Amino acid sequence: MPSSSTPHAQTPAPDPRGRRAVLLAFVASVLGILAAAWLWPGSSHRSLATARLARTVAEEIALCHSEESGSELIASDTGSLRDAMDELDFALVDARRLEGLGLRLVGGRYCTIQGNLAARLRLESASGKTVALIQTPLVEKLSKLPPRELQLGGLRIAFWQEEGLLLAMVREP
Repeated sequence: MPSSSTPHAQTPAPDPRGRRAVLLAFVASVLGILAAAWLWPGSSHRSLATARLARTVAEEIALCHSEESGSELIASDTGSLRDAMDELDFALVDARRLEGLGLRLVGGRYCTIQGNLAARLRLESASGKTVALIQTPLVEKLSKLPPRELQLGGLRIAFWQEEGLLLAMVREP
């Protein structure tokens, strides 16, 4: 009876069909993972689209901040400014995020963000620095933006959502 520990025992040659099946399974797995990443709600292509939208909105906000067209309405509280800005179809809010920063309302004017009417409120700090607070309705496209802070052309722009509005604070560093 031959021994199984014979030094001359030959190992069977690998089956090329088995290798091919393993390679095909691997390729199918990789393609499946890539397809899932592409279709998954939080996938990178959607994150890239959100980042592009955030950049575009930030550019519009910076333009709105620097624009001097239109007359500025003078007001010291949001209620008075809202009454004066009768074209708005939303109520201005006192942003919770700005509470305790010592900012006072000086006035406001109209602007647009993503084709929607917006209000640019001009605020001043105790030291006289001007801060803009842009408010616009939170339409579907804007509702996809997570809170974010960006530097753009020497401006710090932070935007967030509050009470059904997109709010953006613009200040110089």
